[in-house]
Amino acid sequence: MNIDSNLVIQSLISARHSSQWKVDRLVPMVSGRDNLVYIDSTRSYIVKVYLVKSLQDVQQEYKLIRYLCSQGFPTSTAIDSGRLTINGHIYPFLVFKYVVHDEIDLRKAQPLTRIGSVADALAKLHELTSNYPRPYSQSRTLHSDIDKLLTRVSTGKSTAINRAELVQDLEWALKFVGQFKGEDCIIHNDFRANNLLFHKGEVAAVIDFEWAIASPSRLKDVGHAALEWSFLDGAHMDWTKYKSFIQAYEKASHAKINSQLIIQWSMFAALADAAYYFLCYPSRTTEQFNSFMYDKFKILKNNVA
Repeated sequence: MNIDSNLVIQSLISARHSSQWKVDRLVPMVSGRDNLVYIDSTRSYIVKVYLVKSLQDVQQEYKLIRYLCSQGFPTSTAIDSGRLTINGHIYPFLVFKYVVHDEIDLRKAQPLTRIGSVADALAKLHELTSNYPRPYSQSRTLHSDIDKLLTRVSTGKSTAINRAELVQDLEWALKFVGQFKGEDCIIHNDFRANNLLFHKGEVAAVIDFEWAIASPSRLKDVGHAALEWSFLDGAHMDWTKYKSFIQAYEKASHAKINSQLIIQWSMFAALADAAYYFLCYPSRTTEQFNSFMYDKFKILKNNVA
């Protein structure tokens, strides 16, 4: 969605109605398909403007983050919420306190020493959200992107060149996740390295709860996190790191995880992530789409086979 960033900044500065935050200058940090992120000139606040997510969904996210903060969970404190009206469109926004953190290149392989802190944070998140008041309603579901992509590919509205294989994989994912009923806890649903802030080797904050949903299994988060931590884009799978992450989560959560089941959840997570990517770039062929998450899915699939 195209939107004038300068107009957004002017609107935000005009909207600083809360006494908890006052800014005179905002600088763009991230510009993406789903949101725009700004930091104020004093590095005190982060402002996130949602381009796609509904006002109701953002308010649910705001309440969840406030709850996590109240429980001492390491995340960026959400201090205000609001909405902008620009050219007739409503854009929700949230304001967060800036979290002091180390500048780390998370595109590179991370040391095993950080796994314990990351797994501890994920286990703590699941413990807290298992007791969070329901319902936690979001437009996004665990398999909404897979549903959308399957419809697009099945009806020929896709440039995928290996359509039969892709349809088979998407159908597997829906059959797999369909086995799990009810609600286990609220999962982060995008628990990757670039949604973590570190300070002195420890997790200082888990950020970006934009995709958080009520899930029938917390293992979606665990499988995704283990995969992201052990398998960088364009690199080789590090099974030692993968197993180390699972073991660290088991220790933190005091729960045993079935080794075959967690690989299937990693497969599902990779395919769901790939489906979102492919939906964002519908003109790309599956060959281009293969390069990262779909490639990871197929490597795991071959491992299971």
